[in-house]
Amino acid sequence: MADLNRTIDRSIRISRSVADILQRRLRTAGERYTGRLRDAHGDHLSSPRAARTPLEYWRQWGEYAIDAAQRSMLYWDTLRQRGNQWIEHEKAGKPRS
Repeated sequence: MADLNRTIDRSIRISRSVADILQRRLRTAGERYTGRLRDAHGDHLSSPRAARTPLEYWRQWGEYAIDAAQRSMLYWDTLRQRGNQWIEHEKAGKPRS
């Protein structure tokens, strides 16, 4: 019976030790993560591209909309060119490349 009690006590000590180590590591990881988030947020706010006023949000949205429209036009133009190449290939009797 004494041997069983020692085994149980040892098991309890080990589990407490593991729990303490895990708790310390989680606390350290949480502090590091919070610090990095704080730094990233501060860097974003200090960057010249960060929107600070409603007018700035609208300006950035306008830039985004223009970029999206340009990319869309390039995409459709590429599809048009590819379609034209396919039609020419079909008219030529499907020659092998």
